[in-house]
Amino acid sequence: MNFSTVIFSLIFSLITFQAHAQMGLTSVKVGYTLPTLQTTLTGPAGPDIKYQPAPQNRYGVGLNFGPCLLFINANSASSSDVVKYGETNVSGASFLFYGEFHTFDLSYERYEGFNINNSEEVSPGWSSPNRIQRPDIVKDKFRFKYQYTWSPQDFSLGIFEQSVVPENSGGSFVIGAQASQKGLSGTTPLVPTTQTASYGAMGNLREVKMTTVQAGLGGGYVFEWERFYLAWYGMLWGGPQSQALTFGAAGATTTNETGSVFALGYDARASIGYNADHFFTALNFVREYQKQEVSSGYLVTTDDEASIWLGWRF
Repeated sequence: MNFSTVIFSLIFSLITFQAHAQMGLTSVKVGYTLPTLQTTLTGPAGPDIKYQPAPQNRYGVGLNFGPCLLFINANSASSSDVVKYGETNVSGASFLFYGEFHTFDLSYERYEGFNINNSEEVSPGWSSPNRIQRPDIVKDKFRFKYQYTWSPQDFSLGIFEQSVVPENSGGSFVIGAQASQKGLSGTTPLVPTTQTASYGAMGNLREVKMTTVQAGLGGGYVFEWERFYLAWYGMLWGGPQSQALTFGAAGATTTNETGSVFALGYDARASIGYNADHFFTALNFVREYQKQEVSSGYLVTTDDEASIWLGWRF
């Protein structure tokens, strides 16, 4: 099953349902999204190992009729991309609710198949134009996030979904809490054999499962002028994380360890757009970053997405 097929089946399983408290607007929008995801392993020595899924280019249609349905489809990967990056199977779903004060986000995602973005650094002498591919690596995440907007009359997170039209400039503090269960695993150790010695104990790590609870503090601001707007938002997260680690290849002798660390991260968003009486457009940027100590090194996840939307309100 290739990447586009999985996304397509996901759409008709209701990929995203967004229920908004702001129900005064009825609209339709179309857009293009370009996500860039990276999982980085950092050891005590040697180069970082930067895992990425195959490139993803997605189109979306949003229907806002009180609740808002968002459907997303992905382009089929070209044969040249499959040769260079390999294939990634993706599945998942999310539920978002924007109230006046309260925002809830419940999501699940799973990626199967990765490649190493910096193959020539990880494997000295690597001369192929294609990347080192790891179809056996699986990454999944289940997350619940809650956020409270202190002054919703001045700022709303719904601005970034085009479900709220800013009428004045203003900002607000935002506080929150989130809990997640994440996993990263392969049939062989996550660190390629060319870097096993440089990564110490982490060099034989095959699977990591992480359960995290974090509190967050941040804020956002929107500048509005003649129906144009510029909005930004940032949130810092921190809290305890329990880990279950497995060392050794699947089917061979393995060892297991458990432990706990303090995990840090941040979310950031920016949006620039225009709202006419009926027509609207927006250019959005999103980043989610998490860093945690794992064995003798660190595991860092960076999820970026850029999107552009055109819409019409009735």
